[in-house]
Amino acid sequence: MGGTKKLRLSQLEKRQEREKAKKEKGSEKVKIEKRVGEVLSDADEKILEKLKGFKVITPYVVFTQTGLRLGEAKRLLKRLEEKGLLKRVNEENRLPLYTQAA
Repeated sequence: MGGTKKLRLSQLEKRQEREKAKKEKGSEKVKIEKRVGEVLSDADEKILEKLKGFKVITPYVVFTQTGLRLGEAKRLLKRLEEKGLLKRVNEENRLPLYTQAA
């Protein structure tokens, strides 16, 4: 069965030059931290106003009403719970349920 063919000397030299250039280019790269659109804390109350009519608030409800990503919605709900604006109803980690704090 065939296998790989032997490369000519010029082809080997070109390959080595490309690999060397890749290594040099890779060492020059600086890792940039990417933060996905974090919701600002001063906008929390505005979002909470949109969710007033709901008896139970889940990350999916926040996602559908505000357009935030699900991960951001979960973080937002945790932050609102820490502020005391929401109260957690269940202890299940997979689907957190919140209600408005009276």
